[in-house]
Amino acid sequence: LIVAAIFKLKTFALPKVWKYSAIAFVAWLIIELIVQSQETFPLQLYFSIRFVSLLALAAVVANIDVSREKIAWLFTGLGAVQALVAIFHFVSQKSLGLYILGESHIGHIPNVANIVSRGAKIIRSYGTFPHPNVLGAFLVVAIVFNLYLLTKKHQTPRGILLNASLALS
Repeated sequence: LIVAAIFKLKTFALPKVWKYSAIAFVAWLIIELIVQSQETFPLQLYFSIRFVSLLALAAVVANIDVSREKIAWLFTGLGAVQALVAIFHFVSQKSLGLYILGESHIGHIPNVANIVSRGAKIIRSYGTFPHPNVLGAFLVVAIVFNLYLLTKKHQTPRGILLNASLALS
């Protein structure tokens, strides 16, 4: 139904490749639901609904008209905030208390991601992500956006802000 709605709406200017890919994926999900065993059917149905929702979200996001520079500033700013939280985690070896934003309860997890160096257990920084590797991937994306903004000509205050954000990340 969602894919059919995408074809019907003239306001969505999606490339044909996206539309045909969406139809192929939904057809594949329907085939999987048909051949699925009774025990795993509810789980497969749940993931199929989530995947179709993701396709619909991608179609909506693809039609949002936002400049690259605004997205780059958003990622750069959020990367700086995540870097500050990660630095706090590393220095204090405990949570900052931002649980409402998704921060992990670092001190209370028995199998927390850590590094053992010279006999000392050092907790890896999580930021507000579920795992340190996800934080690392996000910081890499933020650094790339930051470098993109640095290649643009900015006034002195913005340039200083970008260099500070790059140093934090």
